[in-house]
Amino acid sequence: MKGINTVVIGGNLTRDVEVRYTPSGKAVADLSVAVNNSFKGKDGELREEVCFLEVEVWDRQAETCGEYLSKGSSVLVEGSLKQDSWTDKESGAKRSRHKIRGRRVHFIGGGKGRREEQEGEEDGQQSTDHTEGDDIGPDGKSLPPF
Repeated sequence: MKGINTVVIGGNLTRDVEVRYTPSGKAVADLSVAVNNSFKGKDGELREEVCFLEVEVWDRQAETCGEYLSKGSSVLVEGSLKQDSWTDKESGAKRSRHKIRGRRVHFIGGGKGRREEQEGEEDGQQSTDHTEGDDIGPDGKSLPPF
């Protein structure tokens, strides 16, 4: 059977987006997303856990994330799991970790661009949308708030 490797997460950025460029000029952005999950424990108490996930985004999507997103921004990420492997320089031990390779990042709510728009509106200036498809899912319908 051929495997399926699809991930969809929604959460808030835990730090500002870091954009860097490969030697060939391709943009790469690293995002750290906190995903909150609530559940009832065996004792019936409501508990909350947070999962911190690393996301890697490439090309124009990476540049757009760096331009419009900042710490605290809400995002919905569609992508796939990727495993990075390396040898620890200090101990010589083999290490690995999973990341999400984001194919598409949906901006949910405010980001750097939104704050600038709101400030402009307060000054009496007209605001414009900073990106097409903002808060729109793959089926063209509005996404629910988190």
